[in-house]
Amino acid sequence: MDRAPLTARRPAQSLRFLGAPRNPFCSERVQPGAIPFFLSEGQSLQSLLQTFADIGMQGQIIGPHGSGKSALLSHLALTARVLGWRVCAFRSPSAPRFANASCLFADEWESHPAWRRLYLRALCRRRGIGLLVAAHRDMGFPTLWRAGITLEMTRQIADYLLDGWQVERPSDALLNDLYARHQGNLRLILFSLYDWYEACQTRRL
Repeated sequence: MDRAPLTARRPAQSLRFLGAPRNPFCSERVQPGAIPFFLSEGQSLQSLLQTFADIGMQGQIIGPHGSGKSALLSHLALTARVLGWRVCAFRSPSAPRFANASCLFADEWESHPAWRRLYLRALCRRRGIGLLVAAHRDMGFPTLWRAGITLEMTRQIADYLLDGWQVERPSDALLNDLYARHQGNLRLILFSLYDWYEACQTRRL
């Protein structure tokens, strides 16, 4: 497969939302790819791509709703492109257009029709195209990453989004409550923090 060495170039950096949103937790700032993916110390997006290459360029990212699967897949796609990989990234219900792709990165894999999943998997094997999928359950690929959001990651993401905003940080008690209430679903936690920020602004008026 035609791809550049993993050490060839620097990894992609996340870009903060450009503009002037009035709420740090608005959809533009929290969509997949807009927030850095916080990995454990010693891990990097490049090292995950190296692991993906080592396991034969066939793998899966699995985890429950709101656990960061789509975010991680998005950041891996950005980093892979910087490294020279020809990545075609897509999600259900869209079909991929991969005439010159060396890798397919597929979000919501289990939502694609069964015939498409079988066809793409067979085609990738036959042509030597990499295939990395994100799904809520085991789809029969080697597992590259088992997604999950910790309380510490929740705090890191909240601090990142509030950096530069003149507002008090959410208390540990609030984050603990939201984390428990939403069972670690980051998407729902961020929705609640949007409402929290709106309430804080209302109290200041």
